[in-house]
Amino acid sequence: QTTKLAWALGEAPRAVPGKVHSTFLHPSAPAAHRTLGLALFTQLVAEVSDVAVKRSLEDHRDTLSRFRDAVLADVFRVAVEEVAQAHRTGDAGHMNKALGLVRECLGFDFRCAIPDPAVDMGETIFPPDAWRPMLQGVQLTQLLWDVYGASIGSPRAAAALECLSLAVSLPRSFFDAPEARAVWVETQLVCSCKAMADGKGLQDDACYVKFSRILACFKANNSLSALVACPSYPQWISQCTAFSIAVFPRLDADHGNLFSLWASLTVSKNRLDPGDNPSGLDECVPKVTVAYIESRLQAGKWCTENPDEDNPLTAPEECTAQLQSMSKLITPFYSQVGQVIMWHLQRCTADIQQPQTMCVAEAQAAWLVYIVGVVVAGHGGDFGEEVVTLDAQFGAAVLQMCETLRGRASLPGA
Repeated sequence: QTTKLAWALGEAPRAVPGKVHSTFLHPSAPAAHRTLGLALFTQLVAEVSDVAVKRSLEDHRDTLSRFRDAVLADVFRVAVEEVAQAHRTGDAGHMNKALGLVRECLGFDFRCAIPDPAVDMGETIFPPDAWRPMLQGVQLTQLLWDVYGASIGSPRAAAALECLSLAVSLPRSFFDAPEARAVWVETQLVCSCKAMADGKGLQDDACYVKFSRILACFKANNSLSALVACPSYPQWISQCTAFSIAVFPRLDADHGNLFSLWASLTVSKNRLDPGDNPSGLDECVPKVTVAYIESRLQAGKWCTENPDEDNPLTAPEECTAQLQSMSKLITPFYSQVGQVIMWHLQRCTADIQQPQTMCVAEAQAAWLVYIVGVVVAGHGGDFGEEVVTLDAQFGAAVLQMCETLRGRASLPGA
């Protein structure tokens, strides 16, 4: 903190990073010294990023910009070198420190903006042009994917994925040439596809959230046209579909990033040019949407059979947020997905009248009411004849189901 506060006052504070490197991170330094050097750099970068108490925002931005331009690139280069070395030697403790420093460097506020806790700054990073040689090649992301693969089963796997979620968040304009960007995009498709196909580390909730964040940030910063032009895209979109269908039954997992990916893909579908390769989304998006709806209905059944476990419906705000994200996927396929929802409404109404299925059907009815409400509200200003007809059918089916629920008290076993 002293180095940060005195950064603009003279040469001595600005010489601290160089002294850390020459003292702790020179080529012949012992492993313990190198790990300590990484810890010092990590603390320094984190401290510079924090707004100092009783200092103006102008002073904060000035320190950020000076530190970024004079030191940060060299610190990041050291961090990447240490990750590579720890990967070769298998030094777990050193790898933890090196990944932490990579994360701090990539998460740095490169724009030196006034901090706003309400704004998510992680969807796109804006490193200076001088960072292009380090970031627009495939070496860094390939290294991080390799570290993740070698670290499955340990906390380092989630740390590597967190670094990747930042490293893949480069804006399109960051690349010097379309050819370089195409190679980079293809590499991310291949590596993420391999991770989904293997699936071992993604059973961990922390890894799943960070991996789905990678997919969301990657798509947010790359056009669908660029993706479909890659040789690996058909396999990638197929793996994304299978992966989504497989993880949706996990009731306690946060699926928000995965919905962001599919929402971005769905919106981009209509922006493809006639000459672009097929996206496959007309087939994949309805499958994913129906899979999520059916996973929520299975959640109703599971919670009925396991009353002592947490019920997702007890957190209505979280449920509504996920369902609202899902509604963005339904709008372009309203008739197709709507028929599935209608079938479940009719099935649930019939099951409520049977004593042996009544309790499960009641729990599923609660999910269906949530789903229908969000779906009807989510198609915005699209009030074509087909939409209005389906909305009316939804309304009639829900009212009929409610009437059936009112009358179920007279059934045996109610």
